Parts: sequence; C-alpha cells; structure tokens
Amino acid sequence: MLTDLMDPRQWHEFARLQGPEPVNVFDQSCADVAPDCYFYPVLSATEVEDVPSMVRKHALDGWWLEQQETEQRSLNTEQRKETEALHSKHERERNTLTTKQRIQRKFVERAAHRESRLAQLDSTNMVQERELRKMQEMVHRMEEDNALLRSRLEEATTRIESLCEQNESLRTVVAHVEAAIHSNLKVRGSMGAAISAEPLSPLLQPNGLPPTSTEAAEDSDCIEVDPRNCKTGKRNFQDYEDDTTTPNADRHRRKTRRGLGREA
Repeated sequence: MLTDLMDPRQWHEFARLQGPEPVNVFDQSCADVAPDCYFYPVLSATEVEDVPSMVRKHALDGWWLEQQETEQRSLNTEQRKETEALHSKHERERNTLTTKQRIQRKFVERAAHRESRLAQLDSTNMVQERELRKMQEMVHRMEEDNALLRSRLEEATTRIESLCEQNESLRTVVAHVEAAIHSNLKVRGSMGAAISAEPLSPLLQPNGLPPTSTEAAEDSDCIEVDPRNCKTGKRNFQDYEDDTTTPNADRHRRKTRRGLGREA
C-alpha cells in the first residue's frame, strides 16, 4: 500500500506543503495509520509510483525549511538583539536628553530665581538709597546746626573771656577799695580812740550860752543821722566846719566826725 512507503509524519508534512484543501485519499486505510493522514492533491497512478522520490524531495525541503527556520530564528534573534540595542540606545539617548532637559530646566529655574532675587535686591537698594538720602539730608542739617552752635559757642566764649577780664578788673578794683576801706577803718579807729580819750562838753550857741535841752537833743540826733542838717540856733554844720573863730567849733568838728564814724 501507499501508506507503507512513508512515515505518516512525512505524509503529514507532505500534505501540509501541498494545496489548500485536504483530501482523504485512502479513506480508512490512511486513517488506520494516522487520523490526520491527508494527501494534496489526488495523485494519479504515475504520481503514486513517484511518491518515494517526492517524499525524499519533500524531506529535503523540510530540512531546508528547518534550516531556513533556524536561520530565520537566528536572524530574528539578531534582529531582536539589534532592535533591543537600538531601543536601549534610544532609551539612553532619551534619558540623556531628559537629563539635559532636567539640567536645563534647573538652570532656567535658577536663572528665574536669580532674576527674582535681583529684582528684590533692586527694590531693597532703592529703599535703602532713599533712606540714605534722608540720612544725608539729616546729617547736612545737623552739620548746619553744629556750625551755628559752634559760632554761638565762639561768641559765648568770647563774651565769657571779656566777662572774665571785666571780673578780673572788678576784682582789682574791689581789692583796692577793700584796701582803702581797711586803711580808712584803721585811721578812723585810731581817730576814734583819740577823740574818745578827750573829755566832752556840751555844745555852746554862738552867743556863748549853752543850748537848751530840746536843741541839744535835736543836735545829738541830727549829728548821728546826718550832721549836714544839724542846726543849733541859726548856725548849721557847714557853719561850724567853716568857722575858725568860735571857741567850740573845733570840738564840734571832732564830735561830728565821731558821729560820721559811728554812722559808717
């Protein structure tokens, strides 16, 4: 039988390489060998006789196909490797690009931050410049005030120096006056001691009679207060001062001087 000439797997391979629709040639006998034993297409008697050569040919074709499949698989493997390598390369490039973009983004962000910081510093500098101008104006006003105060101080110093000079001259005058007063007090003290040593007699009127008690009292009070207003009868202190003939004129002068000493 035809099925004895080949292995059912070869028939299956032969059938797989033939036409589109499988046709069961040997019916039950083929089915006894293999359930999927098919032949494409229906063979003639001559073709049936050439089945062994066809089987050999198709076996070689199968080997060739296996080799092709192996090569295809290896080629696919190489292509897959190349594809993977290319994919990894693209991935690395994309990652590199992403890294560059990230770095550029960071640079852009830093530049933006720097610009905002510079704008902030500019505004701060403007405020500080305004404050500095205000402070400079204040310093200028203070310098003007200091110059005015310095001129006033110089004027006050000059005035104080002149006052000190005046005080020195006044001290000199006061010292001279005190010395004169001291000498006068000494002279008056000596004169008062000399006068108090002499005996006193009541004043006499120009007619040689002693004054009345009222006139004597008025005379004594007047001499102690102001001898220039003293009057005894029709004569006054000036009369006694100018009189050199009246016997009691000298004694009256001494008495009036003593009164002046007590008054001083």
